Amino acid sequence: MDNNSIHYCKNCGEKFYNDKSDFCSKHCACGYNPIITKMCPYCKQEFTIKKKKFAAHVKYCTQNPKRIEIDKNLKKTGAETIDKKYGLFKEFIVKCHVCGTKFTVIEREKLFPQKERYYCSDECGKKYANSCMNHDTFQKISNTLRSRYNKKPRICPVCKKEFTGNRKCCSDKCRKFYIHESYDRSHLIKRSQLELYRSKCDFHFSLRDYPDEFNFDLIKQYGWYKAKNHGDNLNGVSRDHMYSIKEGFVNNVDPKIMSHPANCKLLRHSDNVRKNSKSSITLQQLLERIDAWDKKYNK
Repeated sequence: MDNNSIHYCKNCGEKFYNDKSDFCSKHCACGYNPIITKMCPYCKQEFTIKKKKFAAHVKYCTQNPKRIEIDKNLKKTGAETIDKKYGLFKEFIVKCHVCGTKFTVIEREKLFPQKERYYCSDECGKKYANSCMNHDTFQKISNTLRSRYNKKPRICPVCKKEFTGNRKCCSDKCRKFYIHESYDRSHLIKRSQLELYRSKCDFHFSLRDYPDEFNFDLIKQYGWYKAKNHGDNLNGVSRDHMYSIKEGFVNNVDPKIMSHPANCKLLRHSDNVRKNSKSSITLQQLLERIDAWDKKYNK
C-alpha cells in the first residue's frame, strides 16, 4: 500500500488508511473535542477550553437572551422523560394490611405498588411491627430502658444524702449553696483559680469609716460607675487595687492583704480599665502602707 495513503487519527493518534476521513472510526469522529480559543458572543470573555465545553458555556451563558427559554425547555423535557419512564401520578385504592380499611394512595402508574404492605395509620404500622418482634427483641428493649433509669445512687456534696438522677446535688437549694456560697469547695466549676482569687480580694469595708483617706470629690463630680444595664454611668468612679490582683495572684499574696483599705484608691472606671493589671505601687510599699494604716486606726 502506498505510504501517501497513511493518515493519523486526530482523536486517538492511531494510523489508518483512508484518504476521505481524518478519523479512524465513527467513535473517534463523534468523540473529537479539540482545545480552542474563542470569545463568547454574549459575555465577551475569551476562553481556551475544549470545543464542547465552550459550546455549553455559550448555550447557558447568563447573558444569553434565550437562557430562560432554554431552562424551561430543559425542565419540560426532563419531566416528560420521567413521565414516559414511570408513568403519570394516579390514585389507587389499597387495603390496610392490619385492619382491612380501604384508602387511596397517589403513585406513578408503572411503579405501583411501591410497597408490599400498606397501612392506613401509624398505629396499624406499629401494631404489625410489634407483632413481628420476638421475645428476645422485647427483652433487649426492656433492658436498655431499665439501664437508663435504674442508676446507682449518688451522694449530695452539701447535705451528704443519697439520691438518684443525673444532677450534681439532691435539690436546688443544695445546688445554689454549692455554686454560690461554698468558697472552700470547688463552687467555681466553670471559673478559673484567678477568678476565685479575685472574688476573695474584693473590698468589703465602708468608705465612710475613712473620710480622710479617699477623694470624695470624684464621686460628687462623676458618681459611681454603673454598667449600661444597671444605671448606665460608664464614666463613673470605681475602687482600684493599687497593687493589682494579677500580680498578687502570681506572687501568692494573701487575699486579706489585697483587700486591705490601704490598697484601695478611687479612680474613674475608664482610667481603671486603662490601668488593667498594672500596679501603681510595689508589694513592699503596700506592706508599709498597711503597717502605717493599722497604727493610725489602732488595728
